[in-house]
Amino acid sequence: MNVKAGDMAIVTGSPVPEINGQIVEVLSLFGELLGEGLAWLCTCHSMRDEGYPSLPIPDSMLRPISGVPVRDEQLDEVTA
Repeated sequence: MNVKAGDMAIVTGSPVPEINGQIVEVLSLFGELLGEGLAWLCTCHSMRDEGYPSLPIPDSMLRPISGVPVRDEQLDEVTA
């Protein structure tokens, strides 16, 4: 598997050109997608704006984006 629930990923190799290059949040395991193998339920802002709250995307078309975790709160430096 390329990704797991909670990951941010970029879509590559989709036969739907509009979705290639989109950054998505991987929500949960969708299961088997006919002819595509294992798929994940994903969402992104552009899909929601077009009326699709989530969309199954095959694992083979998702590449995880790694980096510094994004947090809502500011963490303070611990001093001794």
